[in-house]
Amino acid sequence: MKIIETIIRIFQRIISNLSLGLIFFIIITLHSKGAAAQTKLSEQQIVLREIYQELIEINTTDSEGNTTHAAEAMAKRLIA
Repeated sequence: MKIIETIIRIFQRIISNLSLGLIFFIIITLHSKGAAAQTKLSEQQIVLREIYQELIEINTTDSEGNTTHAAEAMAKRLIA
């Protein structure tokens, strides 16, 4: 259980320190490498897109958001 709590704390810090725009830029940059030559997404790209979609749908704003929920969601995906 401690490892899960540690992972959650790490993701909380990452999410609170990085803007969603920066996360989007990193994912798009990684995703677009070779995307011009490919018309079909690889399995890894599909999973990455699903993870990103899940993050976007979780409200992580300072005023009303919940970074713990986002961190737990990411930890759950990485542990699985």
